[in-house]
Order: sequence, then C-alpha cells, then structure tokens
Amino acid sequence: MLFSTWTSLPAPPVPIDVVTAICDLVTERDPTAGFQPREKLITCVSGRPGHDTRYAIDAKKIRFELGWEPAYTFDSGLESTVDWYLANRPWGLALRQRV
Repeated sequence: MLFSTWTSLPAPPVPIDVVTAICDLVTERDPTAGFQPREKLITCVSGRPGHDTRYAIDAKKIRFELGWEPAYTFDSGLESTVDWYLANRPWGLALRQRV
C-alpha cells in the first residue's frame, strides 16, 4: 500500500495522496459499484489563506511519557474506515439526505 513506507518517516501523507488511496481502496473493495476509475471524481480546489496543507500529530510526548502506541497504522486505519463506510451505506445515505 502507498502509505506503509511512511510510517517510519516524519512527514505525513499529503491530502491528495490520501484521497487517491481512499479511491483505490473503494475500487478494490467494491469494484462493481459507482464510477470507474474513481480518481476521475476528484476535483481540486484552490487553497484557502491560512489553511493547513497537511495535518500531523506529533505523538512523541504521549509515547515516551505514557508508553502509548497507536492501535492502528495509517494504512490499517484508512482501510478500516473505508470498510466501515462501505458496510454502513444506509447511514451515510441518510446523512447526505439531511444536508
């Protein structure tokens, strides 16, 4: 997977790489539904002034002082999240209808 090598690097993935990975996971787990390829649905928008170009958490302090370790890697967490949304489509559809 795209992010597995990033777990040992200090820089987190950039947003477009995360979106592309989500598209790839959805296609892999549900290849018959929706649009193919899903990457064509991505629309880039210009950045907002003051808006972060990436999000990162430095967990060194909580790891060293409390011995905490994450239960999921970035990859496994992303996979679990995509699996949950695919398994709970009625919830997501109902939420979209309220918007």
